[in-house]
Amino acid sequence: MANTQNIKVLRIGIILNGKIISEKIIQNPVDITIGTDKKCTFCITESQKLPKELVIFTAKNRQYSLVFSDRQTGQVIVKNAEFNLQSIKAQNTCQKKGNNYYYPLDIDSKGRIDIEDVIVLFQFIPPPPEPPKPQIPEIAKGYWLKKMDKPFMAIFMASFILHFGFVFGVRYFAEPPKEPTINDIPDRFVKMIMPEKEIKKKTEKTDDGAGKADKKAETKKTAQKSGSGDSKQAGQAKGMGRQTAEEVKNKVMGTGILKVIGSLSDGEGDSALADVLKGGGKGGKLEDSLNQIGSVGIATEEGQGTRLGAGGSGGTASIGDLANKAEVGQVGGGTGEKIKTASISGKITGINPEVDGKMDQAKINAIIKSKQKALQDCYERELRKNPNLAGKIVVRFTIGEDGKVSDVRIESDTMGNPEVSDCILSRIRRWIFPKPDEGSVTVSVPFVFVKT
Repeated sequence: MANTQNIKVLRIGIILNGKIISEKIIQNPVDITIGTDKKCTFCITESQKLPKELVIFTAKNRQYSLVFSDRQTGQVIVKNAEFNLQSIKAQNTCQKKGNNYYYPLDIDSKGRIDIEDVIVLFQFIPPPPEPPKPQIPEIAKGYWLKKMDKPFMAIFMASFILHFGFVFGVRYFAEPPKEPTINDIPDRFVKMIMPEKEIKKKTEKTDDGAGKADKKAETKKTAQKSGSGDSKQAGQAKGMGRQTAEEVKNKVMGTGILKVIGSLSDGEGDSALADVLKGGGKGGKLEDSLNQIGSVGIATEEGQGTRLGAGGSGGTASIGDLANKAEVGQVGGGTGEKIKTASISGKITGINPEVDGKMDQAKINAIIKSKQKALQDCYERELRKNPNLAGKIVVRFTIGEDGKVSDVRIESDTMGNPEVSDCILSRIRRWIFPKPDEGSVTVSVPFVFVKT
């Protein structure tokens, strides 16, 4: 602008059909456009005559210039002097570039421009004052801290530090609990695992001779009780501080895993480990225990035993015999006959594909015939379950531009076996053909499955 000390901003108003539809204050000098495009400074979608985008003001070195053409009319007022656009062009006070005229504006300029059915009013005004900054409320400035009770805060902080310090000390300074070992297992848990066996007392005979012997033993024990007191005390004093071999053995057998292994079971006086190895014997050899497994075979209803098919009725097959006679079908029901499996097979006929597209049919036939065995396996798998299975399945698929198969579906199915049709579809989806000459190719193939 001419006077940089007196800074003003441009104010523009848009009038359409006698109503002001838009007004803006341009703080920074920029090019100002009007039109129906959303990128324009003033987007007037209600007007049906405005072009998509039209420049009405340009800004260079912080000075605006009015842009108009011969099709536009209007007036410009500069310091109480009014000029229309025709007189401005006649006085040569504007610069022409192409079909547009550029007229520099002063800060005291204002005016009106008629563009089709839109009227543009403009003037320079002092910049509006800045809006006051929002004031932060007192409570957001920490006012609530000033109103808080200081003794309460002191007690709260002391309690927080005390509890936090206690947790920190326990976490980092306390020793973790020691994991119990097998020697620390209480006796009650051992009894739960292996209950003690009740010791059976032998019944004594109650004849007259036995009763008299008991009375004599009791009389003799009473007579010797007083005399043997001194010798018993001497023996205890002599053995004090020394453990016998039997005491050491009992003490070791009652600790750790030996306590579990040595506990009594419900058998005939053996330990729990002896129950596990029942039949082999605690003192037996491994070879003797394995020799007891003398035969394997097919269990029969007669005694639930095992029989060797090649060995005749009632014979058993040992592991060695099976190694020498490991022939398919030899282990049977005792008659020595081999087990025969019926051979069931099928074939595919009627393969005559119909091709819709530009591709050599001979190549398609060659690929389908090379994959015929895979489809035959799908049929034979279900043929073993149903020997009367047969029928015709027509499959339609598309060969894409890259040669891969897509859009595989069943057009007709007289067999009616979903297992066979699903297997065929899954295998055809993996087929790859040569690339077609042009576009994609549709192929329809009939497969007739018959039993051989």
